[in-house]
Amino acid sequence: VTNFGPDAASNVELEDFTPSATTFVSLTQTSGPTFTCTDSTCTIASMARGARANFVAVYHTNGVAAEGGPIHSFVHK
Repeated sequence: VTNFGPDAASNVELEDFTPSATTFVSLTQTSGPTFTCTDSTCTIASMARGARANFVAVYHTNGVAAEGGPIHSFVHK
């Protein structure tokens, strides 16, 4: 998540939707200003202009995805 400005962003929310044929395991923040995360949603009250936060989402496949094949996910901003 990056705030490209021109001002601080308020009530920022990252929501990661679970891809089909998978089960959500975790969403972990790895850097940046501290978000509060519950399951697949993370929020922060204010994010400074130019600030960046990185996250890692982990899923288990439900036996449908091809081995080595891609799993596509998207986030709501």
